[in-house]
Amino acid sequence: TRSARKEAQRVIDQKIEEKIGKSAAPQELTLKDTADLNLAAQKEVIKPSTYGVAKNTLPKLARIIGEDVLIGRLNAPYVMSKIRAETDKPVTINWYIKEIKKIIRWAYGQDLIESKSWLDKLAPVKDDRKARIEDKYLELEELQKLLDAIPDLKHKALTQFLVLTGCRIGEALALTMSD
Repeated sequence: TRSARKEAQRVIDQKIEEKIGKSAAPQELTLKDTADLNLAAQKEVIKPSTYGVAKNTLPKLARIIGEDVLIGRLNAPYVMSKIRAETDKPVTINWYIKEIKKIIRWAYGQDLIESKSWLDKLAPVKDDRKARIEDKYLELEELQKLLDAIPDLKHKALTQFLVLTGCRIGEALALTMSD
């Protein structure tokens, strides 16, 4: 009968589950384990240089957020509080957010977690670098004041050379007469 088939299927499924075990109890995976699994899966897919960067940075990210935190229990406020406790630099915060999103999306795609909906709540921090870039340039009057304040003629000449050519100090100091 139909009910006997359903019961038999349930019993068979239960026995199969007992034999092979549930797939590593996905909700029981820690962030460190997930990062390690992600790294192993990506090794053959990404460039060696990218893999090298990930190999060094993913463990650090796991330490910041908490290596023993269960990935099924992560949420946006917790992750942001851990990242903000580590750094206040917008560029670094945004990089950490991007990396944790990659790991969680990968885990979701591998059926290691049931939901990734909280990732949308991790918003990048506004970066005011453009405003800071404007502070890195001297106006003509400011440059003249700087040059006038340099007493050593060699240093004054070097500063003028750097300004006029756009050379960095290391590049200028590496120049030889043949250049």
